[in-house]
Amino acid sequence: MIERSQIQFGMTTIPYSIRRTDREKTVALTIEGRGKLVVSAPCNVSIDRLNGIVRHKAPWVIKRIRRVSDLPPPPSEREFVSGETVRYLGGQYRLKVVESRD
Repeated sequence: MIERSQIQFGMTTIPYSIRRTDREKTVALTIEGRGKLVVSAPCNVSIDRLNGIVRHKAPWVIKRIRRVSDLPPPPSEREFVSGETVRYLGGQYRLKVVESRD
């Protein structure tokens, strides 16, 4: 079961997922993917306590989420065709695609 919660920090709403772990005391905040906050916490920590921790770390969380979301999108899949240039070990090379029977 995935637990979710959110806090309000100023005008910003910070939603997050809670991943329960076998840890005894520590709570970890990680930014995954394109700015998704995941809180790893022991089973005995209440959601109210986690909300307080996220609220305390909100400036750090907001800064990291903005940094991750400002990254350019990953490059699209390439289809290699003859004449296309490819960078390799500091040089730029033109491709010549040769089809084989295999």
